Amino acid sequence: MTEQLVRDAESRGQRVKVVGRTVAMSELARGSGRRAIPPLCRDPRFVSSPILAAAIGYVTKLVAVRMMFRPLEYVGCRPFGWRGVVPRRAARMAGIAVDMMTTQLISPADVVRRLDPVRIARQIAEPPRSVAGELTEEWCRWSRGFCSASR
Repeated sequence: MTEQLVRDAESRGQRVKVVGRTVAMSELARGSGRRAIPPLCRDPRFVSSPILAAAIGYVTKLVAVRMMFRPLEYVGCRPFGWRGVVPRRAARMAGIAVDMMTTQLISPADVVRRLDPVRIARQIAEPPRSVAGELTEEWCRWSRGFCSASR
């Protein structure tokens, strides 16, 4: 069978290379120097398969990455539903990040040395001042009602 293929190819002006039981032909279009398209590439099914596989792979990876981060809140009915892996484990991941930073990257003493005490005092004092008036008025209203009820 191989000998017949070799003879037929050589009679048509094709270069033939026999490797084991396989015949590899690089067809030269008589004098034009062009290579012929291999038979598998002529069939659109063989060309479209890698393109389709790439598209499916892209879509599945896109969905997987989105499912890691979305949704932030649980969606569905128990036990069937979904919450993103990252939002579900946010507290644990934050704890791991803080532990790693304080043990391997920077020490707590370095953090304290870099803090500006005046700026921190201003930021801590600001919220109670803004709420102090509201709390005082609410306490006065409450105490009047309490005092008048006890008389």
